[in-house]
Amino acid sequence: MKILGLNLALLVIVFCFATACQANKGSDTDVREPAVAGKFYPESAAKLRGAIENFFRMLCLLKLKKPVAIIVPHAGYIFSGQICADGFKQVSNQKYDVIVVLGTNHTSSDFQKISLYPGDGFRTPLGNRAGGKEYYLFAYKRRPDRLHFGKITS
Repeated sequence: MKILGLNLALLVIVFCFATACQANKGSDTDVREPAVAGKFYPESAAKLRGAIENFFRMLCLLKLKKPVAIIVPHAGYIFSGQICADGFKQVSNQKYDVIVVLGTNHTSSDFQKISLYPGDGFRTPLGNRAGGKEYYLFAYKRRPDRLHFGKITS
C-alpha cells in the first residue's frame, strides 16, 4: 500500500509538474527525461522519496468508498504536495484499469491541441514509469483534429 501511494504521488509530481511533452534532449531512448527535476521537486531520489513519505505521514483523510476520479492541484510540490497526497490516499487501496494524468503545457502558448507523448515512458528521480502509448493511439485515431501525437518542439 505504501508503494502504491508513493507511485501515485510520483505520477502527480512527474506528469503535472513537468512541462508538457518536451522532446528528449540528447537521449537515444524513447523515455522522456524529467524537464523540471530540481526546480519544482527534488532531483535527488532520496530527497524526493523523503518529501513524499512526509506528505503521506501528515494525511488529512476523508473516507470515500471508491472514487471514480480525483482532482489534485498543479503546482510545485512545496505548495501542493500535501493536498496531492491527501487526494491520492483516497484511491490507494483501489484498483483501476486506466489512470489518466493531465498536465499543463507551459512552453508553447499558441499550441491549442491536447498533446499525447509518443514515447514509452517517463524518467523520474525515482525511476522510469511506463506511458500509455496504446491508449494515446486509441484516442488520437478518434480525434486527430484535437489531439497531437508527437513531441512538441518550440
